[in-house]
Amino acid sequence: MIETFEAIYEDGVLRPLAPVQIPEHATVRVTVQSEQRHSVTECAGTISEQDAKEMRSAIEDAFERVDPNEWK
Repeated sequence: MIETFEAIYEDGVLRPLAPVQIPEHATVRVTVQSEQRHSVTECAGTISEQDAKEMRSAIEDAFERVDPNEWK
């Protein structure tokens, strides 16, 4: 049997947020998927200072070539 449900972790115990269909004292296998969101740098990583300078320079160069009259 597979049952998916939301739970809250409090005082060392996972507590389901709604009734579950699991018999009392049943042994189960738990997989935890946290709802916590991570910052972009944690997900994507970081770049070196040199790479950041190169990217900044490329962006600035591209903006210098933009004709503001094209956007009217």
